[in-house]
Amino acid sequence: MKKILFSILALGLVSSGLTSCSDDRLDATLEGARDIEARPIETATDLRATVSGAYYRMVEAPYYGRDIIIYSEVRGDNAYAAAGFSNRFQNVSSYSLTPTHAYPSDTWKKIYEVISSANLAIGATIKTGSEKEINQAKAEALAIRALAHFDLLRIYGQQYVDDSGLDGLGIPYIKQFGELDAKNYKRLSVREVRDNIYKDLDEALTLVDKNAANKKRFTQQAIYGVKSRVALFFGAFQESDYAIALTSAQKAMELGGGIIQQSAYTSSFSAEEPQSNSVFELAQDNVNNLGNNSLYNIYAYRGYGDVVGLEENLQDLFEDQTDIRSSLDMQGYNNLAQNDEGNYKKVGPNKFVRLTEKELDGTVPVDPAIRYTFEYYRNFGKYTKISSNIKVMRYEELAFNFIEAAVRSKTEEAAALNLLNKIAAERYEDKPTAKYDALTLEVVLNERRKELIFEGFRFEDQMRNKENLAGTPQSKAGMLYGAAKLAFPIPRNEINASKIDQNKGY
Repeated sequence: MKKILFSILALGLVSSGLTSCSDDRLDATLEGARDIEARPIETATDLRATVSGAYYRMVEAPYYGRDIIIYSEVRGDNAYAAAGFSNRFQNVSSYSLTPTHAYPSDTWKKIYEVISSANLAIGATIKTGSEKEINQAKAEALAIRALAHFDLLRIYGQQYVDDSGLDGLGIPYIKQFGELDAKNYKRLSVREVRDNIYKDLDEALTLVDKNAANKKRFTQQAIYGVKSRVALFFGAFQESDYAIALTSAQKAMELGGGIIQQSAYTSSFSAEEPQSNSVFELAQDNVNNLGNNSLYNIYAYRGYGDVVGLEENLQDLFEDQTDIRSSLDMQGYNNLAQNDEGNYKKVGPNKFVRLTEKELDGTVPVDPAIRYTFEYYRNFGKYTKISSNIKVMRYEELAFNFIEAAVRSKTEEAAALNLLNKIAAERYEDKPTAKYDALTLEVVLNERRKELIFEGFRFEDQMRNKENLAGTPQSKAGMLYGAAKLAFPIPRNEINASKIDQNKGY
């Protein structure tokens, strides 16, 4: 019989095996490759290490380490992949992916590797260890499996295409270790994928240790948080899911943490350890990080710097200079300078517009004092170090999940307005106690966008609202809601191996 060898952690950074250390992804000793049939996972220590392997894979570049966050930003109206740098993400930003391109292939493969790690843990029969430790590890694995399938669905699912919603073609939901190798799966409907995600999360909530508090692993709060994220997404296709989003976000918030204070807002993003508003992070440090392939490097001018802001959109979004999120510590024009021959003119405190052809050739005069040059509009405040943890979920997301679900379901609206004003009090100068006197969807979505910008939410938020996408320097014609290119192609090697259906338009 063929041996089933599985790489538990697949570490390329450690050359002499795995040793126990303070990194929460690597805190149990288990060899890199193991014959699962001859030596199955049977101890709580091995089980925890297996789950640690799933976390490790989650933070690699094709998944939360970089790509899945960038996919959402460069396909929406926050940012795009500019030409002239390392040429990364240009085919994503221009909606020109094909089934043979690396991005859809690498992310598909990596997320299913995460699912394989989770399935190995979920299916293991553990003979040694405390029940509490075993249940906690299984809860984490179930939550990882649920989140991973959700992330696959929002990238490769057909829910946006032709506005197919829950009846659209989803992705394979893999529940057994080794099932991927057997290639005997098929794509489920979006509805079926959603139901499986909820089932995994609910089972995780029955097993999780209520006292577990490590924010670099799944806790009860983080599981409720993921459920609120998932339900808010599916509420766009079935309104009853908004009630699930509201209740799940409320339960998550009741478990601790809070809105980060204004005085700590900017520094919280560069902190090496979880802050008071952290719900779930993926661990990195000075040794275990992605280096050149990091989120820092793709955003930063001193790195590759490919991903830049859509300046006109963002200067309008952050026009209110009393908002700490509009400060130059967080985002703005890079290398902004007054220049008598600059090709932009200043028209407001933080607003610059490109000169027209007649202004540039002197036909229409422009005061030299208001002419400026700058490099690009950039993210400055998030992902500021290659060694910082990846913030998968913050308390503020829970709050906005609750607020939006309340508005859409017309439930708990007074509590939602109060929560929105609490956030505003920590984001605007003079800490207004009641910035908003009414709760509207437009206000909520605008505040959510400002809070979560550059963190990988924008494309899905626009899709949930069935928005058409305006043109960008990479996608000049824009993209209508319902278009086939809103979904990634299924990788060609996957189609060849498993014969599952390809997405429309590819």
